[in-house]
Amino acid sequence: MTTNHPVTLIVDATATTISPGNPNQWSDIEGPHWYGGSARSVASGSDGGGFTAIFHGTSISFAGYVFTQTRPLCDLISIDDGEAKPVDPVSGYREWYRSPSLSDGQHTIKCNNMSDQATVDYLLTTAGSSTPLTGSTIVVDDSAPDEIKYRGRWGMQTDTVISVGTLDARATAMAMNNTIHVSRLFNDSFEFHFAGSSISVYGIMANTSGSITLDFDVDGTITRNSYSQINITSGVELNELNYLFYNNTNLNPGTHTLLVNVSRVSGDQSFQLDYLTYKPSFSSISEKPSFGNNVDSGTKTSTSIPSQTGTSRQDLPTSSTPFPVGAIVGGIVSGVFVLLAALALFLWRKRQRKKTSNREKEGTLLFAYATSGKLTNTAEESVVIIEPFKAIPEIVAQRIPSKKETSFESDTHQPLPRPSSSSSTPNADRETQVQRRLDEISVLSTQVEQSRSPMQIRELYSRIEILTRENERLVRDYVLPPEYDAGGTSGLNRSSSRARTLPPYDGGVS
Repeated sequence: MTTNHPVTLIVDATATTISPGNPNQWSDIEGPHWYGGSARSVASGSDGGGFTAIFHGTSISFAGYVFTQTRPLCDLISIDDGEAKPVDPVSGYREWYRSPSLSDGQHTIKCNNMSDQATVDYLLTTAGSSTPLTGSTIVVDDSAPDEIKYRGRWGMQTDTVISVGTLDARATAMAMNNTIHVSRLFNDSFEFHFAGSSISVYGIMANTSGSITLDFDVDGTITRNSYSQINITSGVELNELNYLFYNNTNLNPGTHTLLVNVSRVSGDQSFQLDYLTYKPSFSSISEKPSFGNNVDSGTKTSTSIPSQTGTSRQDLPTSSTPFPVGAIVGGIVSGVFVLLAALALFLWRKRQRKKTSNREKEGTLLFAYATSGKLTNTAEESVVIIEPFKAIPEIVAQRIPSKKETSFESDTHQPLPRPSSSSSTPNADRETQVQRRLDEISVLSTQVEQSRSPMQIRELYSRIEILTRENERLVRDYVLPPEYDAGGTSGLNRSSSRARTLPPYDGGVS
């Protein structure tokens, strides 16, 4: 399947396709804040230098640093020996020229009379149907439609002015295409599908307090990197452009999925994504696979990024661990079976206790409703006399005081209140909670089996693990109440050697 989305190529200014008019007037400079770690600058005092670039495609643009706005970086630009046109003056680090749309094919662009100390960092070209892509590098801007899928609460900042350099030599800069995506929240993520043999993630590293930790997942292999002020290049006291957050050049040519997740954010730090690059495994844009519509660019805002001071840079600790999807699914299924077995035992013990209680109630004839009756108790003996009765609506227990003789008569006996169980409602609630979690685990397990996204599977598994631990706690903490003992020494069922045997029921004749 092919795609009609524009394909943009990025070319470092030191590439052989860019030729200085007079090599003595140019110098190559290095630094991590330049794309690819290098740029090409007009030597000091060499005002008037120029260059020629040959490219394939339908448009071209230049990005770099212009020292002053009083004059343009390049006075005149001509394409394919056409009419030379002036360039509008700008200042700072940004895109300083973009050509009009051109016919598909090879073109030559010339820039004449470069200003003193002007710097060219990279060129961007739009590939055409005839543009050869073998050996090239494709760049994907953070705002590229149908390319990057964002999840969470990302903020898309447009036309953001970024402070770079040092406190004493401050300069302004703009991100690629004048946009960045910013995240300051745990579990924000983005997903990118591509066909190639390498992948790199570039952004802006803010020299401010705090740190960020990012998980880079390529086809299930995860690398976790942490970043803070110590990762800023020595001498850079403000923000660092073109910061390489992640680079993987050891991929087999083919289709891959990159998942980047914000796993930790502290202090004033944030993750600022500018663009991605990769080496394509296809040779023309007609062979570029389409991975569907992934547009979700977050909230658009326009703001300035605060600048802080920083220290030296050091290497980052990294680790790569595969994501065991099969083991996770197996663990989920096993956990569900364990919980179902525990719930079955829980319900069986509850039913057994209920049956035992019913049998004891049926065999207790010490208390009954009667049409007339007398209860007496003396210090010598405990006596219960039940005279002829017409019906036994319900058996109710009532303790007989064992003090001095007490007697009472009543023509009409009101039913005594039934003892309530304080554990019935909590146990019913506990059973409901366990069942509700089992139902949710079942739904999540189905989603795990159907999901093709390792990041989504990891999120589902995390939720299932939480539900499993909660159910284990509920089942573990459940304690059955003491069994009812008809022959014990508590309540009215206390046995007594002096209790008289009740006369048999003879249909109303004593």
